[in-house]
Amino acid sequence: MAFVAVFQFRQNVERVCSESDSVMRISILSETNRQVRMRIFLANRSILDVYYSSKTGKTAFSQIKDEKRIFGADNTGGWHWHPVEDPEAHVSSPMEITFEEFWKKLELSLK
Repeated sequence: MAFVAVFQFRQNVERVCSESDSVMRISILSETNRQVRMRIFLANRSILDVYYSSKTGKTAFSQIKDEKRIFGADNTGGWHWHPVEDPEAHVSSPMEITFEEFWKKLELSLK
């Protein structure tokens, strides 16, 4: 991921979420000038955990329901998806997965 300040990353996630009726609440679990952990509560009773570190570039998005990941994307070992059909799988992405791109796919699965 190209360098983005933590507050810019958080603001972007909050902006995207504010445009959706699927989001019930956003909680900042932790935030420093180097990392942010967010939890987004969704109307379908699942949660979305979001993590970003400006120091390492690690980025992760995980939709969780009943304490299990049901969809996700991250850049551990290269950008990849954890698809709804098989959340334990790693489907490579040739490019960075932005929160906007992740959110679009998530909303499609919510409908």
